[in-house]
Amino acid sequence: MMGIVTMNNMKPEIVYSRWTIIDSKHGVTLYPHDVSIVDAINYSGGSYDIYSVEVEFAWAYRLSMPGYLDWTEWVGPFDWKIDAQRDCDDMLRMEA
Repeated sequence: MMGIVTMNNMKPEIVYSRWTIIDSKHGVTLYPHDVSIVDAINYSGGSYDIYSVEVEFAWAYRLSMPGYLDWTEWVGPFDWKIDAQRDCDDMLRMEA
């Protein structure tokens, strides 16, 4: 039987990068610099479903479970690393 996975088992990754931020009918999604803007638009449902596209340098974070390949979606953008860290800590604390 598998154990219960909780947020306190998650490991954060906080990075400063160039982000493509797409607001679409599916919500707001951040894509890191290694995803082209065209690919990000395609991943977001195509240009007909998109309200806006922005590119900015900022901090963001995501979480992973050690031993697993999956990550959460990126959360951000944040102007300061401390803001990303605080938001991440709050998220991890909610489940603890």
